[in-house]
Amino acid sequence: MARMDTQSYLVALQAQAAPDYRVMAKILAKEAGVPQFKLMKEIRECGGILVEDLPREKAERLVTQLNANSVPSFHAPQSDLVALPGAFLVREASATEKEIVVKGRPASGSALRVTKIKIPWKRITMLAAARVRGEEEYRTTKSFIDFRPPVVTAGGITPSRQYRRFKRTTKKRTKWQYFLDAIVAEPPLDIRFAASGFRYASLGIPLLRTSFENFCTLIKYMCLNCQEGIADRSVQLVLDGNPLTRLDSHSDQAYNDYLRWKLLLRSR
Repeated sequence: MARMDTQSYLVALQAQAAPDYRVMAKILAKEAGVPQFKLMKEIRECGGILVEDLPREKAERLVTQLNANSVPSFHAPQSDLVALPGAFLVREASATEKEIVVKGRPASGSALRVTKIKIPWKRITMLAAARVRGEEEYRTTKSFIDFRPPVVTAGGITPSRQYRRFKRTTKKRTKWQYFLDAIVAEPPLDIRFAASGFRYASLGIPLLRTSFENFCTLIKYMCLNCQEGIADRSVQLVLDGNPLTRLDSHSDQAYNDYLRWKLLLRSR
């Protein structure tokens, strides 16, 4: 008797794919039985992994349809996908020829519970950079003039009085942040440097005029030492002299999905 395949599968884009999002949305929407427009935003931000947790037959059917419509893709067991524990946000670091020691804190929701990590350079398998969209809270204070009406008392009439009142509110606004991630595949680890939150002097990097110039210098420093790791295209653009990484992610989750996709491609 043939054994039933109970494993879940995912469908992902090939490395060289430059697909038409509308074609992808049309195929996936038809398979899922939902309107095409409902999937457009999700597909644009998918990071390279289109669908997860599918039966093998359904995954194979989707790949066949996508490839037939000029969307290079493949399917793989869900177990091939590296589960990153959440980013470790680096505040400062020190390094030798053999290793880098980073200090900081785990990101919100991370499974890590440490404030210091020591990593040999040769264990870093990939470097990637992105401009990630997030939110930050800020407070506003609004002042206005109010009047207190006259009050009649036993002693006479208290005249009206003018006074100033303040109203404080907390709002949210969009904040774009540049990240550089050093990925360790085994065991999975994501070391994240933020352009505006890292102390560059701790690595001996001379400070330049802007935090982005310092960030580009950090990318070059990390690539020089991680000679056994792969520089993602977002990093390679900076090394080639381009002032931007050209990789925008609309959320932390979208960027994390992109990193998982890149690790999946590397393992194939």
